Amino acid sequence: MTDISKDEIRTTLAQLLVDELHWEGDLPTGELAGALDSVGLLTLVVAIEDHFAICFDEADEQAITTVEQLVDIVQERVRAS
Repeated sequence: MTDISKDEIRTTLAQLLVDELHWEGDLPTGELAGALDSVGLLTLVVAIEDHFAICFDEADEQAITTVEQLVDIVQERVRAS
């Protein structure tokens, strides 16, 4: 079991957004779908899975609508790996 803080996850997500999507500014607030189009969301999901060596399932993808939900699920998956 690996332990990772939510702050570490947020920092990594911010870096992945910059690296993969050339994001400028802070992490999106509110709905992710409002900040990223479907290609951007897919790109981010793949980058997260690769970086953290985790896999999201369909239920995860449907449950994630905000950055905080994403952080929570990443933390759960990392701890379970």
